[in-house]
Amino acid sequence: MTTGTGSTPSSPSPLPSMAAIAAAFDLPGTPLSLTPVPRAWSHRVFRLSTSRGRFAVKQLLNPWGEEHWREWLAEAWDFERAAQDSGVAMPRPVPTRTGACLADVEVSGAGDPVPVRVHEWADAVPCPPGPVDAGVARSVGADLARMHALGHQPRRRDVFPVSDRAGIDAWPELVERVTARDPSLGRRAQAVSRSVSRIGELYDAARADASATVMSHGDVDQKNLLLAPSGHLLCDWDVASPWRPSAELLRTAMALAGWERPAVARGTIAAYRGAGGEDAAARPEDLALDLLIGVDWLAFCLQRATGLREASPQRRAEGRRQAEADMAALPRRVEIALSIGAWLRG
Repeated sequence: MTTGTGSTPSSPSPLPSMAAIAAAFDLPGTPLSLTPVPRAWSHRVFRLSTSRGRFAVKQLLNPWGEEHWREWLAEAWDFERAAQDSGVAMPRPVPTRTGACLADVEVSGAGDPVPVRVHEWADAVPCPPGPVDAGVARSVGADLARMHALGHQPRRRDVFPVSDRAGIDAWPELVERVTARDPSLGRRAQAVSRSVSRIGELYDAARADASATVMSHGDVDQKNLLLAPSGHLLCDWDVASPWRPSAELLRTAMALAGWERPAVARGTIAAYRGAGGEDAAARPEDLALDLLIGVDWLAFCLQRATGLREASPQRRAEGRRQAEADMAALPRRVEIALSIGAWLRG
């Protein structure tokens, strides 16, 4: 079971204590080994083997610096369990002894306790990047309909990050700061400024037409899919939050299609509707939040790549690669979003 994107992170030390994890989550058997899992971008992930099983352990790092991340995670945890009960394909979450999602456990050697959560290990492989096959697209679309049908509402809405256009408005200043440190990256950032502005226009239109939201996964794409012999598994539920169903459906369909294959996106949408999801025409505004999140992520990567945000040499290199790829794709994605109906029929 793997999670996130990128290569193996530079492992800070010390490691969480195997014995402390096993005790906090009441895991069966004697702890034998704790092995780092590659491809984790935002957190640290390990495979914990005991004499009676294997488990995925995630050490939460809060890379975005969210003030209320624990309360957010508690809301996501409630929804994750509801989604599991509804039949959504996913690795089984393991609660602590007290039924919670998160435990602060001791580390091996000196150091402060660290927050971790646990899932049963899944014998599966990461979903490759690029468009998924038709079967995966359909099964994920049906699972998304199951999530939305729950109509799950959080107890607290104030714990979730609020989307705004701060990243759009700050883009010209960011371009200047990036250019001062890396002229090559700065030129590429300047070249996509018009696309960033158009995303702001779409976001303004979407805000003017806001509709009801329900709790959902919030990040259904290839990096959070595992492929098992029995089918797909959806992992990384930590950022589950309220979404407008039509917006998350289109975002998911486009991600699974890689913004390249209309037939894959159509298959996701058809399966969603066939499983009882709402039937609504795709609109450019439905992709506004997805594109806005993409701008915020691009800004984060540019800051890492140029030292405007503290990062290790490995993270700086990863940030540069990601920023370059995202800037290359951004203008085309904006054009597709603006003509999404015609693109889907293509």
